[in-house]
Formats: sequence, C-alpha cells, structure tokens
Amino acid sequence: MHFSYGGGMNYGLPVPYTTQITPSLSNGAQIHISGTPTGSRFEINLKSYQNDVVLHVNPRFDDGAIILNNAPQGNWGTEERHALPFHRGARFTMVILATDRSFKIAVNNGHVCEFYHRSPMHLAQQVEIKGDVTLESVQVYPGTGPMGFPPMGGDMAFAPPSFPSAFGGNPGFCPPPPSAQSAFGGGMGYCPPPPSSQSTFGGFTPGFGSPSAPPSMPTTGIPSIQSCRINTGSRIFVQGFIPVGANRFELNLLQGYSDGDDIA
Repeated sequence: MHFSYGGGMNYGLPVPYTTQITPSLSNGAQIHISGTPTGSRFEINLKSYQNDVVLHVNPRFDDGAIILNNAPQGNWGTEERHALPFHRGARFTMVILATDRSFKIAVNNGHVCEFYHRSPMHLAQQVEIKGDVTLESVQVYPGTGPMGFPPMGGDMAFAPPSFPSAFGGNPGFCPPPPSAQSAFGGGMGYCPPPPSSQSTFGGFTPGFGSPSAPPSMPTTGIPSIQSCRINTGSRIFVQGFIPVGANRFELNLLQGYSDGDDIA
C-alpha cells in the first residue's frame, strides 16, 4: 500500500524544488502543484536526469502568457503561448494530466491548455519547479499504463467505483464528491479524496499534504507500517488492492512503530 498523509496547507517547500517521478509517467498519471506566484515568472519542468525537458510550463506575468515547450538534449523547440490563468499573489492549484497523446493542464479546476507530446512522456524522471513562486505542495500520482502503478491483471483484482471520476468518462481510483466538476474533457484519472468540505478546486482540493514519496508495490499478507504525525485536520489517504480470495484487511493507527503496539 501507498500512504500519503498530511495536515493543513502550510507546507513550505524550498524553491528551486525537485522531486522524482516514480514510476514513469503513463496514461492517467497526474502531477498536482499548489503555490502562489510572487514575481515576474516561474517554471515547471518535467525532465530527465540528463536535463532533457519533456514538458516546460512557464507562466510569465511580464509577458501576459503561459508558455509551453520542450527541450530535448537542451535544444528548445517552438514555444506555444496561451492566456495566463494566474494572478500574482493569488494562490493556485495546478494539475498536469498525462495522456497517451498529450499533457492536459488545469489551473483552479479550469482546463487551460494542452501540449501534444514531442518526446516520449516516460523519459520524464523529475519534476523541477523554480522561479518567482512560493511552493506549498507537489504530489505525483501514478497512472494506469504498463510503466505505471498499479499493474492490472495477474493475481490482483480491482473493481473501480461505479460513479464517475473527476476527469469524466471512466472511473478513477478514488472518486470525488458527486458535485465535483471535471477539469478536463474526459479520460481516466486518479483523484485523491476530498481533504475538506471547503475548497477551491470544484468541491475538493487535490495536492494538499506532504510531498509524495515513491509508491511501494503491494505486499499481500505482510503488515505495512509507516510513521506519521497526526494533528487536528490531518488526513490519511490509503491506496491499495484486494487480492483474489482475500477475506479481510485492517487499518490501525498505532501508538508506536511496531505491529504489536497499542492501537489508538
């Protein structure tokens, strides 16, 4: 199981900030970024360890536009310009949705632009954010393709919920409240549970919480223990699978770090 946990929204991250993309991007993968622009421009790069930029997102307040581009082997391609959806000093939540054909970008629950792949998306190994921005949180949610988590088939059985995903069309791993509106035009996506009843992202606010750790593969029958600090308003998100023939499982909040400790 993969646990992601956190409390409020005051997770100040250092800028420049870099986090790994594990596993590789595949169809349905999402990157959630929350922060506040503070100056003229900032940028978000999905890139390889060799600095090949698969996707470059560059909001420019001094230019009144958001620029999309790529840079294989450091050679910049042709810029694509779109209307600027950000306001200096105003908090934003951005979602980058990876599909087989393109990256779809939404800001504050509104679809903003689309960047058709010029390089294979699985080459992106890092998320890099730098420039004039105060960064709250960055979370990477895996997709559903052969390079992504979870694997479908084998001895694992997964029955998705019967109600729609936040991204329309097919259901995702965790559905939002029924009132949540899609930020994109369709396709499968992962959407985390609603952190609170009040939000600015169409009924839920994805991406809040501590920066994501690489997901671990399921281990059937073996207890998984992960430390966390729980405060007022904390949320615990659990993602996992029920193997064929399973009878039961349990989730315990322990007052310690071993399986035999007291259960809170």
